[in-house]
Amino acid sequence: MTKRLFVTTILLAVAAFFYSKYVRNVPVIIPFEVIRNSVLFKVEIEGKLYIFLFDTGARTVISPKLKEKLNIKETGSPLRLRLLR
Repeated sequence: MTKRLFVTTILLAVAAFFYSKYVRNVPVIIPFEVIRNSVLFKVEIEGKLYIFLFDTGARTVISPKLKEKLNIKETGSPLRLRLLR
């Protein structure tokens, strides 16, 4: 019985390892536009469409109105997004 449990555990661990490798390698395509050297992409949040500016050199900035509306708390995320009005 102990041997079967050990073999089952090993097989599950190997399956989980290969599954995690497969899932991580799935490409994600995010459509975007470049306008005046700015990368813009559309995001739908709770059914409403917002346009974000992707800025790799700025701190995370979001409009106070949207932050309050979506009840977003600061997370310290390194992702750099700035909401366009």
